[in-house]
Amino acid sequence: MEHKFFYTKYALRCFRIISVIYALFLVFTEVMHFFTRTSVINIIKDATINYSDLFTRIVNFIVIVLFIIIAVFPKKIGLLSCTAFFYSFTIIPFEPRNYMGLLMYVLGISILLARGLMKNHKKTKLIILGCVYFALLLTHLRFGFHNFINYFVINAGGILVLALAIFFFHGYYLNTIMFEGKKLNLALYPKLNERDCRILQGIQKREKYSVIANNEGITEGTLKNRLHEVYNILECGDKQGFLSYYEDWELLFDPSLLPPPTEIPEIKEEDA
Repeated sequence: MEHKFFYTKYALRCFRIISVIYALFLVFTEVMHFFTRTSVINIIKDATINYSDLFTRIVNFIVIVLFIIIAVFPKKIGLLSCTAFFYSFTIIPFEPRNYMGLLMYVLGISILLARGLMKNHKKTKLIILGCVYFALLLTHLRFGFHNFINYFVINAGGILVLALAIFFFHGYYLNTIMFEGKKLNLALYPKLNERDCRILQGIQKREKYSVIANNEGITEGTLKNRLHEVYNILECGDKQGFLSYYEDWELLFDPSLLPPPTEIPEIKEEDA
């Protein structure tokens, strides 16, 4: 199935609007930051330089430029990954307890994946990105080794939670959103038959086991045993897993819709 979501007119229009909104928001934020009383006093009286704040100001300026570029050329959505990484670099080293840095870093990787910029040498690139993130975490050593361990554990827990969330959302996407014309031809599975199709249609309708078994002329025990086998063949686990996958799918058993078997040319004796 071909996916063109990121390049439809609707999606590109959304990217333009979002980019304009964020650019204006950042411009407003920077103007307010410059003209606040505290900032003016610091500029005039305080000779010390807050490098963290200065770095944030520079990053915001770069991000404003990137958002303007995306607003003009919305197909350049890969630049959004740059904005996410820039913000993660301003947060992770300076605010160890701020989860936004981790979220921004994961967002940057997700955009690269969605844009197709990770297709070549994906494992190598992921390893590099992982090493960069670990290097950012190492900056917390300046707060002391004990604090570094605490921050590392917190970040490791956050990464695990994010990974699980992405895993389950990805599964939900594949099972309920990705497919068009949701039809499952059970004839694709050699070990299934027309009766299995009728049984599963009854499961879809939330019919009781006793009703399904009576309709098929079998006992409930035989029905449950067969369903256990069918769920394993379909690799959906159990009844709830089946319903989470196929509740709104059209089930059919039609061998005529199967693709033709691959013809293997015979090997003649003189060719052997």
